[in-house]
Amino acid sequence: MKKRVSWSSVHKQANTDWQGVAALDSTYFTLHGSTPGGKFWHLNGQKPIRFRPNKSQQLHVYAAISAHGKTALHFASGTTGLKPQYSRVTKQGQTVKLVGVGAQEFQELMWEKLVPETRQLFNAAGAGEPTFLLDNAPAHAAKATKKFLADKGVQVMPNWPSNSPDLNPIENVWGIMKQQVYRQQYTKLEELKAAVLLAWAALPQSTLRNMMAGMHKRVEKANTDWQGVAALDSTYFTLHGSTPGGKFWHLNGQKPIRFRPNKSQQLHVYAAISAHGKTALHFASGTTGLKPQYSRVTKQGQTVKLVGVGAQEFQELMWEKLVPETRQLFNAAGAGEPTFLLDNAPAHAAKATKKFLADKGVQVMPNWPSNSPDLNPIENVWGIMKQQVYRQQYTKLEELKAAVLLAWAALPQSTLRNMMAGMHKRVEKVLRLRGGYIGH
Repeated sequence: MKKRVSWSSVHKQANTDWQGVAALDSTYFTLHGSTPGGKFWHLNGQKPIRFRPNKSQQLHVYAAISAHGKTALHFASGTTGLKPQYSRVTKQGQTVKLVGVGAQEFQELMWEKLVPETRQLFNAAGAGEPTFLLDNAPAHAAKATKKFLADKGVQVMPNWPSNSPDLNPIENVWGIMKQQVYRQQYTKLEELKAAVLLAWAALPQSTLRNMMAGMHKRVEKANTDWQGVAALDSTYFTLHGSTPGGKFWHLNGQKPIRFRPNKSQQLHVYAAISAHGKTALHFASGTTGLKPQYSRVTKQGQTVKLVGVGAQEFQELMWEKLVPETRQLFNAAGAGEPTFLLDNAPAHAAKATKKFLADKGVQVMPNWPSNSPDLNPIENVWGIMKQQVYRQQYTKLEELKAAVLLAWAALPQSTLRNMMAGMHKRVEKVLRLRGGYIGH
């Protein structure tokens, strides 16, 4: 994760010219419509309908894309029917044939095909010498490969961060192709090969230009250091074991067994979590027994008491409780000033709140997307707590309150760290699903 942030920071500050970069990688197309790992490529929102046997025939293809065009599509080891031509020596001294692409094959493929084809594209555009974007696949990152390419004068982008397919635009190209190719089924590998070549040929140049032009935005998103973010939100705990909307929290696979009256007593709690710890749990308006202290003026000029949290209460809660407590956690960890992740609840997104926090020097993550609880890690924390709290029933609100406070206190710091460390994966998944729900 730190390498992703570091790499992104370098290219953000250097304002890298992505018009001079060629993104290179490989992918598999299988006869039965899935990757070798068994994940099906299918239209968003639709279930895969193809049967996949234990071993499917497949194509393994390499290519490079750039703002100036694309190379040919090259079939490499791992393609069904291609006899293994390369071998390696095991630790026991045995020579075995390679079934996938090794360093030697990759070097030859680069020097004999991908490099000259890419240089031809760049020369035609008057774009100078290309810099290749290579991920950390063993054949790409091998010391022998690095030395080979350096000796040949091939420029490679250094320090590519591991596990970062979301940063490589060619992954989006593969996705576009697979959606196109897998719209129909194939019975012969040659049929699949023809469809793959047709999809590659049909890729518009405008798509490739847009992919490379979008690299600045990818770098900007990956530049987020989630260790410096505090996720903040509220939730309800009700005496009869469900949220106010009537959804029951219960163990997975079990049916809820609690009766819930029309109006249940409830607790409304606010808190913030981060990789450095959690704030206290604060009870806010909406909690049974708390007298309304805040009001608003209606369009008719009437002053009415607020039964939920409004902008004024949220501002006071932030400034008097959540901000100082979070800053204390960050200061203790030597982590600098926190950036708060706030959703678009009316009290959080109100213009008065935004101005208040800005005037107070409180940093807030901008442009939070609406309807995205799956992106906020504190929602997972609430879920963990509710599974714990609702393992038993309560007859008094004070009993429920004691159980909620106990569950909050019992949350391990490792859980919070893991939640924040997983933010990069959430962002990757959103990009991969083109904004779709990620299921966290």
